[in-house]
Amino acid sequence: MGGPYISRREYEALVEVKQLLGNRLDEKQYRLRNIAYPKILLLHDKYYFADLEAYKECISTAPSLQSFHTVFIVGSIIEGEVLYSQDLTWIQNA
Repeated sequence: MGGPYISRREYEALVEVKQLLGNRLDEKQYRLRNIAYPKILLLHDKYYFADLEAYKECISTAPSLQSFHTVFIVGSIIEGEVLYSQDLTWIQNA
């Protein structure tokens, strides 16, 4: 009986993570719009909003993603992880 509730909560969390990532990347893209150099974005998951797999699953849907060379996340539970990079060796060596 608890399965559908858990699945629904996971789905809702993924929707929120997708919106959060999209909003943050859009905001940072706007703020950094005049910088011509490749941008590396560091996100801080201060409140442990979601697990790392949720972020990894949702990062590719962010419309502003291509504006950044690399997106990295850290937090109290997440020690540090490359969520996205235009250079695949950065992801493989992380």
